Amino acid sequence: MPQGKGKGGGPIVSPYQKDTSGGSGPYKAHYTTDPGLPDHTIYAPKEAPKDVSMPLIVWGEGACAAQGTAFVNLLTELASHGYVVLANGAPGTPGSAFPSDRSKTTSPEQLTQSMDWVTSGKDAGKYGTIDKTKVAAAGQSCGGAQAMRVSGDPRIKLTAMFNSGGMGKLGGGKGPAFAAKDLKHPIIYLLGGTGDLAYAGGSAEYKSLPATVPSILFSMDGAGHGGTYGEIHAGKFGKAAVAAFDYILKGDAKAKSSLFPGEGFKADGWDYEFKNWDNFKPS
Repeated sequence: MPQGKGKGGGPIVSPYQKDTSGGSGPYKAHYTTDPGLPDHTIYAPKEAPKDVSMPLIVWGEGACAAQGTAFVNLLTELASHGYVVLANGAPGTPGSAFPSDRSKTTSPEQLTQSMDWVTSGKDAGKYGTIDKTKVAAAGQSCGGAQAMRVSGDPRIKLTAMFNSGGMGKLGGGKGPAFAAKDLKHPIIYLLGGTGDLAYAGGSAEYKSLPATVPSILFSMDGAGHGGTYGEIHAGKFGKAAVAAFDYILKGDAKAKSSLFPGEGFKADGWDYEFKNWDNFKPS
């Protein structure tokens, strides 16, 4: 059963499978909250890894809903590979797209609040050593639009659009919107094929990126707007996301070899394109 529909139709999250594994990575992860960062959900390794500096991911929810556990399998999977993920919205029913009060929504400013909370150095250190120089803005659907809106922040080194792209001012926020045409850092798109309501916009945005911006387009026909986020470890969307984040933010050689030329992803059913990576050097 779909876990809620976004504007324009189509499920936001694929049918949810409860995953108690803590992710497939080397650091078993979970989610929690912190009074220092209200209205957010924090995903991190259960035990802060020693001598490991973890990149930060700030996450916008599908439908811009204030539900920090809608993508629990995906965000736990990322955290298990050595990331701290700060998601907009307090925890709700895991895998459900919306909070009980559907009038509650999030804003791009909450992504900035997440970055500020980490860079302030006050409380975030309890979750491990967070590398403030390696930050990704990411989100699904409307949450991807929020991620794009804050991508002019110089702290951000990667923008990740999950079933998103070409959504203009969707996502709210104050002030002028940052747009893909202004990007100078890498961007990745993960789309669900022609049945994904974000497919046309995301594909067109990918094609119109600045000529020098490193970018990847994953698209899986038949996955739709809900992707595979509800599956254990977030399925093939989770696998692709980990590889892209690991190379771009960590410079992981194994991830790089899987991404270029990407034959393994093509075998997984992805339509896969990339451009402008020859001169890229991970931060």
